[in-house]
Amino acid sequence: MDQIKKLSDTEIEEIIRKMDRMFLEEGYEKTYEWALRLIKEYPNCNMLIWQAAVMLDARRITDKCTNPEKYDKQINAWYELALHDENEEIQHHAADSLFGFYLRKKDYTKAEKYENIIFSGYSILNFVLSTMAGLALQGK
Repeated sequence: MDQIKKLSDTEIEEIIRKMDRMFLEEGYEKTYEWALRLIKEYPNCNMLIWQAAVMLDARRITDKCTNPEKYDKQINAWYELALHDENEEIQHHAADSLFGFYLRKKDYTKAEKYENIIFSGYSILNFVLSTMAGLALQGK
């Protein structure tokens, strides 16, 4: 079964809303297990994978989740997967999520790795704007 299943943005939003309800009704562990199955069904839908990882990551911090560190490896694996998406927006979201995770863990060396990804686009934009400003000033 090599067929790649795709989801629309609306379908992803609907799944994330369902996930939010599941946390309240069924708890963290059952929602996590459901997300594992869902991501196996849509392994190439990195926007879904990233959003599900963000939900699970946030809920394990804010909800009554016993042993939240138990989920670190899987959630970070999903972030890493999304980090390699062809869509730059998804890449930046994933890098931002990993940056935040490692900051919370006080692992600043790893956080810095993702900070560079997040801000690489800003450096290019800053260079372009500075060059344009310089050219504009030369024209006066």
